[in-house]
Amino acid sequence: MARTGTWILTWGDANALPDEPIAPAQIIGVIGDVPSARWLLRRAMIVRYLTARSPSFDVLTRRVALVYRVRAVWREGPVVFVRTALRALFRRLSMLK
Repeated sequence: MARTGTWILTWGDANALPDEPIAPAQIIGVIGDVPSARWLLRRAMIVRYLTARSPSFDVLTRRVALVYRVRAVWREGPVVFVRTALRALFRRLSMLK
């Protein structure tokens, strides 16, 4: 899906979200002639968020974890999602003081 000199971001066809980033040194080989998955707007938006400003390996890992957390909370229902989002927002605002 995306790569820099310090990380590679992959996304399996059957996965709803991308895999955790890996270091280029972890690649053992490459399979050629594999048709790429359909490019969906949702996938494009998630990849753009994750890779904005070419983040470091640690920042990218935290962003992927955040996307998984948001998805997990969303599955609990809209009320839980809004309550959790508001709590996170208030926590952030209180840290600014």
